[in-house]
Amino acid sequence: MRQELDLALEHHKAGRLAQAEELYRRILERRPTDPEALYFLGVLAHQAGRNDEAIELIEKAHRAGGAQAQSLNSLGMAYLGSGRAREAKRCFSKALSLKADYAEAHSNLGAALKDLGEVQQAERSCRRAVALMPQSAPFHYNLANLLAATDKLPEAERCYRKALDLFAAYAQAHNNLGYLLWRQGRLEEAEASCRAAIAIDGRFAPARHNLGKVLEQLGRTEEAEKAYREALALQPDQVETRLNLGNVLQVLGRYDAAEASYRAILETHPELVAAHHNLGNALARMDRHEEALAAYRRAIELEPDFAPARWMLAMSQVPAVYASADEPARCRQRFSEELERLAQWLGSHADAAPETICQHPFHLPYTEEPNRDLMARHGELCLRVMRSSQPRLAPARRERRIRVGIVAAHMREHSVWDAIVRGWARLLDAERFELHLFHIGGKQDAETHAAKARVARFEQGPHPLGRWIDLIAGAGPEVLVYPEIAMDMEIIKLASLRLAPVQATSWGHPETSGLATIDYYLSARLFEPDRAEENYSERLVKLANLGCWYEERPVTPVGVDLESSGIEPDASILVCPGTPFKYAPQYDWVLPAIARRLPRSRFVFFTYRIAELSEKLRRRLQSSFEREGVSFERHVRFLPWLSKPQFHGLMRQASVYLDTIGFSGFNTALQAVECGLPVVTREGRFMRGRLASGILKRLGLPELIVPSEDDYVALAEKLALDGSYRAEMRRRMAASRSVLYEDRDALEDFERFLARVARP
Repeated sequence: MRQELDLALEHHKAGRLAQAEELYRRILERRPTDPEALYFLGVLAHQAGRNDEAIELIEKAHRAGGAQAQSLNSLGMAYLGSGRAREAKRCFSKALSLKADYAEAHSNLGAALKDLGEVQQAERSCRRAVALMPQSAPFHYNLANLLAATDKLPEAERCYRKALDLFAAYAQAHNNLGYLLWRQGRLEEAEASCRAAIAIDGRFAPARHNLGKVLEQLGRTEEAEKAYREALALQPDQVETRLNLGNVLQVLGRYDAAEASYRAILETHPELVAAHHNLGNALARMDRHEEALAAYRRAIELEPDFAPARWMLAMSQVPAVYASADEPARCRQRFSEELERLAQWLGSHADAAPETICQHPFHLPYTEEPNRDLMARHGELCLRVMRSSQPRLAPARRERRIRVGIVAAHMREHSVWDAIVRGWARLLDAERFELHLFHIGGKQDAETHAAKARVARFEQGPHPLGRWIDLIAGAGPEVLVYPEIAMDMEIIKLASLRLAPVQATSWGHPETSGLATIDYYLSARLFEPDRAEENYSERLVKLANLGCWYEERPVTPVGVDLESSGIEPDASILVCPGTPFKYAPQYDWVLPAIARRLPRSRFVFFTYRIAELSEKLRRRLQSSFEREGVSFERHVRFLPWLSKPQFHGLMRQASVYLDTIGFSGFNTALQAVECGLPVVTREGRFMRGRLASGILKRLGLPELIVPSEDDYVALAEKLALDGSYRAEMRRRMAASRSVLYEDRDALEDFERFLARVARP
C-alpha cells in the first residue's frame, strides 16, 4: 500500500495528475478512510479547479487523522478556490494555532483576508510568510498581489521582481507585473512582461488577456484583437475578455462584429450592465438609434447609478443621419430634455468620475440651428464632472518666449492637422514663442515625426488622463489651444479643466465648445456672418482671411473607371463628397430638382467607413427622388471610398462640386479648387456652413456662392450645361488659387493674438 502511495505522489509531483488520481482512487477503493490518499486526492482536485470536491475530500482526511496543520491549510486553499474566504480564514487560523511558524499558512491567510477586505491584517500575514521563508518566490508574489490591490505600486513591483529573481519562469508573476506596469502607463515594459509570461506558458490565458489590454492602449488595435481572440480560444467563458474584444472591434470600425460579441455575453450574463452599455455604443455608431437608446435604458434599469449609460442616453438622442425632415426638431427637443434629466441626476451624484464623459453631442451641429445654449448646458455638465480633477496650477513663470501649448488627438495626416495645426507647428516664430505639442492620439506618420523635430517639446500618448493633466499643467503654458473639441473624449475632459491662464479652441469641429474654461474661439473673417459673436460661448477672434496657413501639396491624380459604375463617358458628373451626416434632410429635394433639369447627370457619393450610415442616407435620398418623380437608380451612384489620388482623378473628370448645404466642406472644397472643379455652395447661417464660401470669396469668385436653394439648383444646372462658363470658372480658379496658400497674414494674426492674450 505504501509503495502504491509513493508512486502516486511521484506522479503527482511530476505533474502527471491523471495517473496520480487513478492510484489515489484505487487506494481509496480498498481503504476509504486512508487519510493520506484522501488528502492528496483533495489537493489534486483543488489543483484541477474542482474545489467543492477538494473540500469534501480534505475534510474527510482531516477527520481521519491526517497531518493536522497541513490538511487544514489545504482545506483552506480549497475553500479559497471556491470563493468561500471566511471558511478559508478559519482553516488557516486553525493551522497556525497548531504550527505558528507555518509560512505557507500565513501567506494563504493573507490571501483570504484580502478577499474579505481585511487588508491590514492580510498584509501582516503576507509579510510574516516572507520573513519566515525569504527565498520563497510564491510568498513574495502573494505579498505583491496584496500591495498592488492596495495601490502600493512601487513596493508591489519590487516584490514581483524579487519573486522573478528567485524563480525566473514564474508565469503568473510576469503576468501580474505586466498588469501593474499597465496600470502605471508603462506600456512597453508591460508588453514585455506579458509576452514573457506567454513564452513560459503558452496556454496561460490571463497573460494573453492582459497583453490585449496593453496593445489596445498602445493603439495597436489589430494586435489587441488577436491577443483577445487567443485568450478566448483558451478560456471561452471569460466575460471581460469578450467585452474587451467587442470594444476593440468598435475601434476598428467593425461594429456588427462588436455587436455580436456583446450579444454573446448577454446570452449567458443578461444582467451585465457593461455589456448592455457597450452594445448601445456599437448600435449608436451604426445609427440604430432607438435600439441604442433601449440598450442604455436597460443598463440604467440594472444599475441606476451607472453614470456612463446616463451620459450616453442624453448624448445619443441626436442620430448621425436623420430618417426624415421632421426628425431633427424632435431629436433636439429630446436632447434638451435628457440634458435636464442628466443635470438633475449629477446634482445628487457629485462623485461622478471623469469616465462619465464618454460621448460628445457631435452630430448636433449638422442641422442649421443655433446651438450655443444647448452646448453651454452640455459644457456645464462636463465642468461639473471634471471639477474634482482640477490641478493646482503653479504661478505663471514669465520667460523671454511665450509658452504656447497645442493639444490635439490628430497630429498626423488628418483634416484638422492639414487645415489648422500644420502651419502653426511649422512656422510659429520660434524667437517669440516656445511651442509645446501634446499629441493625445496613438497614431503617427511622417507629419508626426516632422512636427517633433520643429517644436520645443512634443509629448505623445497614450497616457492615462491624470498623466496628461500633469504633463500639460506641468509645462506651464501661458496659452493653451485645442484645435478641435469633439472628436476625442480625452480632449473634452482636458478642455473642461483650467490647465493654462488662457485657453482657446478653433474650428476643427466648427461649433462652440460651450465650456466656461475656453476663453476664445479662433475663426476667420471670411467664415463668419454678421453678429457671429452671438453663436459662441467663447470670445470670437476672427483671424485674417481663412485664418490658417495652408500649404499646397500637389497630388498626382489617378483615373477612375466610371463606366464600371454605370456612369457614361458623356454624363455630367456632380461630385457629392460629404460624409452622410452632412446631408440635412430638409435639403434632399435639391438633388432631384437638379436631376430633373439635367437628364444626363450623375450624382456621385462615397460609401462611408460606417457603411450603415451611407445606406441610411441612400434610402432617404431614394424616397426623395421618388416623391419628385425622378429616377434615383439612373442619377445616383455610391462609389467606394477613394484614396486621395483617385479622388483627385475623379474631380478632374467631373463637371461640378456640390457643397453640402448647412455644413460646408473645407478640405474637400480646397481639393476641388486644386483640380479646377467649380464649386457650388449656398452660404449658411453659421460659420460651419460658410467654409467653402470663404474659400470662394478669397478666390474672388462670388458668382459661385448663392443665397438660396433655388439659386443652388440654377447654378448647378448652368455649370453642367454651359461649357464655356465652366471653362471660365476653371480659368479664374487657376489664376487666383495661389492666394489660398501660405497666408502670412493669417499666421501673423494668430501670433498677434497669442502675444496679446498672454502678455496683455
